[in-house]
Amino acid sequence: MLSILIVFFNLMLPQVNHTASINFKGLDNDKGHLMIEIKNEKGQVVDQKIITIANKEANLKIELASGKYAIAVFHDVNNNKELDTNAMGLPQEKYGFSNDARGLFGPPDLKDQLFSLSEDLEITINLK
Repeated sequence: MLSILIVFFNLMLPQVNHTASINFKGLDNDKGHLMIEIKNEKGQVVDQKIITIANKEANLKIELASGKYAIAVFHDVNNNKELDTNAMGLPQEKYGFSNDARGLFGPPDLKDQLFSLSEDLEITINLK
């Protein structure tokens, strides 16, 4: 009975949102857009954004509930909504992940990308 009451009261609590201000650096030009995907700690996509670039920089402010998140981004220079790769599968457009995480052969592990959002936070992601 006690666990039912705890679950009920947790459902009644208001959800607390925080603002993540994300700065994207390392862009070579203003062409195209940034394609951004935000996942929760379970690897589920919670939001996707397409933003413009100005003066080789881009910024995004997004409100999210308290929790752990990961961000993946790539510079879609030619606006085809795909991360272009060469014949060997290596990216030909700049990309980045939260915590500036890097994978050895492919994207980094989700756990390496996760950051905690328990208050308003400013994040910088360097695209390479």
